[in-house]
Parts: sequence; C-alpha cells; structure tokens
Amino acid sequence: MTITDDRKYGIAYGLTNNLSYSLDYYDTRDEDTLYRYVKQQAGYRFSNLFIPLVTHLSYYDSLADRSEGYISEWESEIFSHKLSYRYENYSHLLAEDESKDLYQEAEISGDYGRSDYFFRFSNKNYRDRTQNKYDTGLSYDISNSIRMDLDLGRSVIKEADRQANYTGKIAVNYARNDFTYNVEAAYNDGRHARWRYSARLRKRLSRNNKYSYNIEVNYNTNDLFNLTIGFEYKFDVFLKIDYDYKSERDDIHRVGASYETVLNMKKPFMPNNARNPDNSYLEGIVFIDKNGNGKKERGEEPLAGVGVSIGQSQVKTTQEGTFYLSDISPYRSHKLVYDYSDIMLDPTLRVNATQGMVLIPASGKKIAVGLVPLSLIMGSISLPGTDTKISKKFFSYVEIVVTKDGTYYKNIKPEYDGFFVVQDLTPGEYSLTINHLGSENIKLQKEFFDVRVLSGETGGFYEGVDFVVSEIKK
Repeated sequence: MTITDDRKYGIAYGLTNNLSYSLDYYDTRDEDTLYRYVKQQAGYRFSNLFIPLVTHLSYYDSLADRSEGYISEWESEIFSHKLSYRYENYSHLLAEDESKDLYQEAEISGDYGRSDYFFRFSNKNYRDRTQNKYDTGLSYDISNSIRMDLDLGRSVIKEADRQANYTGKIAVNYARNDFTYNVEAAYNDGRHARWRYSARLRKRLSRNNKYSYNIEVNYNTNDLFNLTIGFEYKFDVFLKIDYDYKSERDDIHRVGASYETVLNMKKPFMPNNARNPDNSYLEGIVFIDKNGNGKKERGEEPLAGVGVSIGQSQVKTTQEGTFYLSDISPYRSHKLVYDYSDIMLDPTLRVNATQGMVLIPASGKKIAVGLVPLSLIMGSISLPGTDTKISKKFFSYVEIVVTKDGTYYKNIKPEYDGFFVVQDLTPGEYSLTINHLGSENIKLQKEFFDVRVLSGETGGFYEGVDFVVSEIKK
C-alpha cells in the first residue's frame, strides 16, 4: 500500500490588469522521503499586441538541498489556433525527481469544424541521455456523443547508441450522461515491438451525485494483462477520499484522502469554490434600472432569484439582488448567462441574455446588471387623397429619423399603410422627423415630434405621433 502525505499552501495576487504573482509552499512525504520546496510564479499578459500573448515564469527552490528549477511558458492564440512553448531546467534532487535536467516543448493545436489537431515537438536531456519526440494527433467528432482519436509519434533516444521507434494509437470515445466509454489500440515498434489494447469505463462526478468510479482493462501481445479499478467519493467541494487498485505482478492498493481550500483574502467570508488561487471571481447585483444609466441608485429595486452562471458555476441572486461566482479561469472569454425563469418579470424589462467577460488572475470584478424598462413610440404617416401607385412610391422613399438627447439614434421604415413603431427605447428625450428621399417635394402640417420617454419600473407606450402630409408636388 502506498502512503503519501502532501500539503500545499499558496497565495496569489493580481497586481495589475495584466500582471499576477503567486507563492506556493509544498511539503510532500513519499514513504520515507520528505520534500520541501517553494515555488514562485509571475504571469504577464501582453494585451496591447495584435495577437494575445501570455507568459508565466516560475522558480522552484528546494529547502532540503541546493536543488533549483526554472520554468518558462509562452502561449498565444490566432483565431482558433493555439501556439505554446515550454522550457524547464532542474538541478540536483529536483532533476532526479523529474528525470530531466533540461526540457523543451513546442506545440501548435486548433480546431476546425468537428475536428481538432495538434503537432508537438519535445526535447529532454537527463545526464548523458537525450530524447527527441515528434507527435501529431487528429480527433474527429462523428456525432455529439462519439469521438475518434488518431495519434502518431516518433521518438529518438541518444545515449550509448542511437535508438528510434515509432508509435501509433487509435481510440474511440463514447459519452452518455455521466458515463464515458473508451476503447483503444496502440502500437510501439521499440526493441520489443508490441500492440496494446485497452478498454475503459468511467462514471463522472455530477451535481446530483458525489461519487465516481473507473474500470480499465489492459492487454498486450506479450501476454501481459492488468486490471485497474478506481473509486472516489466527494463529501463537499474541498474534501474527498479515493481508492485505487492495480493488478500487476504485485497487486497495488492505494487509499487517499485530500482536503483543499482556497481563501479569497478580499472576500474571506464569501462561499468560495475555487481550487486554484490563480482563478478569479465575479460579483455583482441584478436590479431594475429605472433610468437606464447602468448604475444601481436609491429607489431602484433589486431582483432576487435570478440565475447567474459562467459555465458550470451557477448561483442565484440573494434577496438583495447580489451574486458571487468563484473559480473562474483567467484570461479566457466567458459568457455570463442570466436565467429569469423562476421569477415574475415584466415583459418590458430587457437585458442582454449573454455577456462576454474576461478576468485577470487572482483578482475579481464587480458589475451591475440593470434590467432597463424599454418603451415604444407608435405613430403613422397619412397622405392627401392619392392613388395606390403614388402612395406605394412615397412610402418606398420615406424613413423616420430618430434622435435621442440631440444625437442620432436610428432610422426606421414605415409600413406601406404609413404605420410605424420605434421599439426598445430607454428613458430620454427623443425627436422624430421625416426624411423623404424621392424626387417630389412634400409639405407637412408638423415637421417633427418631441417625445419624452419617462423612467420607471416598467416600459411605456407613447402614441399620437402622427405625421400629416398636406401636399405632394412633382
């Protein structure tokens, strides 16, 4: 039975919109060996470049010996294609633990339609041994539930002599509800070329249950067979126990328990589901924005029971209309989604169904979500006694010009009977005029109409904006 004792303490902080820093302390015991080391990491996002670029620099310092480690990571994205580079350098005990003195990896990946791809090159040096690996892979979604993967690789090892071998793998994955099924065939033409076959069944954790398990069967053409069984039970977001069994020449049993929590120093008493101190949080309030200025002011009613979500993280607003979302990955574009299905909402109140959101590491953002009462103005354009042909021509070349608070707002076309509606109007001063684009000269009884759209908890209907054309001259 394997016994491990791992502890980790860390703190992370977003220094600016683009710069973050974290400090972690690791205390790890594996059987009779104790490892203690400190990791410092700085991350920076170059937001003013044509393409986004994110870099992370890490430094490991062992408290037990002279071991050190340096890691540099660079990531960028062009449309749906990602480019990354990673450099690692270790010394003494850390090099032994990682089995590498120097490591470099470059990868390009992306997706197109139903398919994903990647190309990866890596170089690893450890003592007098050098290994270069070239890997490529392609995945294709046959349907919403079935996915096929194909991976090819070549590995070149230089030690006392030069060795090269090729690898290949084909796999089919099927997902249904909380279950995933996988079958895989892999080939390695090394010194002892062989095929390996495996089948896996996994039940994932979900909101409605707190346990997961997996079963894996492996067989290769050297007549080696092994069985792996795993089980995990999650008491809450932070505490879980797990058991693993693996049958080989000697049966291996592993029992573990882990507890992990992240404390937000700015909001220490808020419920926090974050598992990584680098992750971000979002807080806000949902309310009826009577005057449409986007700010919560005195007398504007908060909305309780509104669902707010980013991905799998979902909450409902409190009686004060507030919400708090944690464990949000930084530097990614997230969709903030609102759900009003559990409350009675006036149909004139509107807000964008989704909202884009990008957050920085180890920090948060506060927003105000105002539901604005939207009003409409209804009116008509009437003509003097004319035949149908002239009337159709007139309404083909006329439009209503709408300004708000002295600034152009929008143009709308009336119906062929002269009726028009200006919709989705927030509180403000509106002016409506007619713009006739035809060759005829027209004369109006009234050149413009001014309408004041009032603020309130619901939108209004404003009628009586009726333009009368008294004369049409060619």
